[in-house]
Amino acid sequence: MLSDSERRTLADIEGRLSAEDPSWFEGFATSQRRLAAQARPAWQRAVLVVGASVAAVLALLAAFAGIPSLTTFFVLCTAWSVWMVDRPLRPAGHRDRPRPTEGKT
Repeated sequence: MLSDSERRTLADIEGRLSAEDPSWFEGFATSQRRLAAQARPAWQRAVLVVGASVAAVLALLAAFAGIPSLTTFFVLCTAWSVWMVDRPLRPAGHRDRPRPTEGKT
């Protein structure tokens, strides 16, 4: 939490920056819209969290039962579910990075 003096200082800095470059704030609004569009719906997050929890419990049960292959499988399922919860959605046909073509300048 910011104190009142810190808020006034922050508002002063923002005012100066927006006066110098009005398009500066537009970049933040654009990235906020993009990030909001990439967020998972709440029901998908809930399914992934429940799946990770169930897989973790099953991994513990398999470990106590002495079945290492099943334990490994459920640990990997848990890790995948946790990774998917934090991974942003990507639009269809999206590539992470364009591959550079060799020989072109």
